[in-house]
This record gives sequence, C-alpha cells and structure tokens, in this order.
Amino acid sequence: MLIEPYEKGYLKNEDTDGLELKWGNTAAVKTLLERIAKREGAFANTLAEGTFQSAKKLGPKAQEFGIYNMKGHSPRGHDHRAMWREMFDTVTSDVAMYAASYAGPPDPDSHQIKDALNWKEVSDHTALNKGRRQFEDCLGTCCFVTRVPLALDVEAFNAATGFNFSVQDAKDVGLRLTNVFRAFNLRNGIGVEVEKPSERWWSTPVDGPAKGVSVQPHWDAMIDNFYKLMGWDKKTGKPNPETLKSLGLDYIVKDLYK
Repeated sequence: MLIEPYEKGYLKNEDTDGLELKWGNTAAVKTLLERIAKREGAFANTLAEGTFQSAKKLGPKAQEFGIYNMKGHSPRGHDHRAMWREMFDTVTSDVAMYAASYAGPPDPDSHQIKDALNWKEVSDHTALNKGRRQFEDCLGTCCFVTRVPLALDVEAFNAATGFNFSVQDAKDVGLRLTNVFRAFNLRNGIGVEVEKPSERWWSTPVDGPAKGVSVQPHWDAMIDNFYKLMGWDKKTGKPNPETLKSLGLDYIVKDLYK
C-alpha cells in the first residue's frame, strides 16, 4: 500500500517522514517498522492504526492500493485472488480472520471443494464448515495440527474431558459461537454493507492460475448462498429467529428483533 504509490509519485518524502519507500530498500522498511512499533513521527503514527484506517487518512490512492476487508482488518500475506475460499471466508468472518474453511484430508464430516474458482462450491464450503472450525478453535489448538477428520477431534475431546460429544454436538458449539459473533457485530454497526474486500484485494489477476478470472461478478451470489445456508436474512445478514432458537440462543432473538 505504500511502496507502489511512492514509486508512482502519489506519496512524497515529505509524506513518509523522509523515507524512500522503494522496492528493495529493506533499510527503509526496517526503519519504518520500528517507527510504527513506537509510533514515532506522524507517518508511522498513522500507519500504526492498521491498513484500513491508515488508508482512509492517506487518501484515495492508498485506498486503491491497500489490501484489506471493508470491515477493517487485513488478510494474511497470501494472494487470495486464486484462492476464493480464503478470501470469502475472511471477508464473511465475524472474528477478523480466516475462520471456517477446511483444507485437510477427505473427511465425511467436512464439505470439500473440487474447484477453487467455483463460486457455489466456495460459498457452500464456507457455510457448511463454520461449525467445525469454530469448535476446533475452542479446543485451544490450531487447525494446522488438528487437520484430521472431525470425528477424531471429537474422540480426543471426549477422552480429555469425559464428555460424550457427537460430531453434531461439536458442530453445534461452533455454530452457536458463529451466531453470537454475528449478532454482536450487527449490534455494533458492522453490517452486510461492509462484507466485501477492498478493490485491490479482489482485482482480476494478470497472471498465475486465476489469470483473467475475477471473483467480483460472483460475489453477490456467493453472499446470498452463504446467508441462505447459514440461516441468515438475505437483506440484513441477521440470523433468523428460527436459526437462533434451534441453537438454544432464544435470548438473542429478543435482542436482534426488538
């Protein structure tokens, strides 16, 4: 977000507190990182607020080049334009991260993707694995080390706790969390209007496996399908009353539907 507009002349030395932010200038990047950590100088102090907030302050060109979610957080350091699964999951997540998809070995309890650039498969995958991934997060482990059939996770969980969870019990825990997160964000003004990527993040790749293929034309259909599978209202993104009641979250119905 900084080096490209600097090299194109949109950011000047007076904007960057004297740093020449050019590709390959690792010394300048190191200095800037240290300044950001300590909030030294106006430029670094602005950047310390994160990509989304600093882009708004730096102007239209920073917003054009910045890679972030319109909810306000940034994705991990991958190019997701060829991996719609991660992009869509990160954008629709209510916990500011990639939080639903499953990319482990074949598992009868997890929805798999055959075509990474198929909008319906991707949105199906994100919705149908929500419960699984949130349950895994509850274990205090990382999905990189619990990337096994869900039944094995549940067996280990039961052995450690003495509980007698079924696979569906585990998924229900994850779905309860997901719906509570969603309700919390909606109450705090984070609605469907910000459930999309920045312009650069979902731009059309010019090379690589997704060359010339963009997720943009499919985005609305993906959101609609995702909300339908989650049991959420198409227009507002609110969990439907029957969805909340089925998960034992009756108290949230009163909160969201006053």
